[in-house]
Amino acid sequence: MSGRFCPLLKAFYRRWILYFQNAKISEPRASAGILIADYFGYETYACIPRRLKFRRLNRLTRKNLEHSLAMRLQGKPVQYIVGKWSFMDVKVLVEPPVFIPRPETEELVNIALPFIGDFDKCLDLCCGSGCISCAILSRKPSCFLSAVDISDAAISLTKRNLVLNKLMGNVLQLDIMQPTFKFNFPLNSVNIVVSNPPYIPSDIIPTLQSDVQAFESHLALDGGFSGLDVISKIIEDCAHILAPGGNLFLEVDSTHQDFFTTFSSNSMSLIQSYLDFNNKFRFVHLQKNIS
Repeated sequence: MSGRFCPLLKAFYRRWILYFQNAKISEPRASAGILIADYFGYETYACIPRRLKFRRLNRLTRKNLEHSLAMRLQGKPVQYIVGKWSFMDVKVLVEPPVFIPRPETEELVNIALPFIGDFDKCLDLCCGSGCISCAILSRKPSCFLSAVDISDAAISLTKRNLVLNKLMGNVLQLDIMQPTFKFNFPLNSVNIVVSNPPYIPSDIIPTLQSDVQAFESHLALDGGFSGLDVISKIIEDCAHILAPGGNLFLEVDSTHQDFFTTFSSNSMSLIQSYLDFNNKFRFVHLQKNIS
């Protein structure tokens, strides 16, 4: 793909779209556009000035661009190549194998935000990159938030993302699936829990896009046989952790609609379910019973 000829940036961009299409890379136009734009300091290809698009690339620039684009051609996700990603009002560092922030999760945060008071105690369970924590703290800087994950990589990345965005939060490395997890928090001590836990049914994992399977941690994806292993544990522990009237917001799989439609618990009540922007069942709001 390299050679002595140095094309216009616009022609180079179109050529790499074709390379990605022929290699069956997902979102070929966005992949080429974002990687090229990032090299020049822009968010998207559309943001690049017209004068730059019609400028001929020098050999060094072409070589550097081809290095990044070749990584995408090998299946590496765009977010891992650029090393950072926008999430609501914040920008977060993104590194493999930590789960890449998705736009659906921005919807989860937007659902939860109106329920978060200025001095509420909040938990972000299965925090991954810390994108949820950073987004909440950017809007509610006076709340007391703790981010929790089992992964060394996730804990390190969350800490760095809080520092990057100049936010104050607590980061805890804990295993949610341990029977004693809930005892890390006093009874009735938390007002809000937000979580994007592993929720994909195990038999669905092999059908995911190849770049997801190859690069993202299966620990952050696999929710067990029905996808409800971690979700059920979170709901169970929130009966201890949440204060009466406290709220739990979860991102879930579309296959979980029947589970939540018939949900029944002595301690927790389903307040509302929500569809995502693809019109799929995706989010639930539960509340701890007051009595």
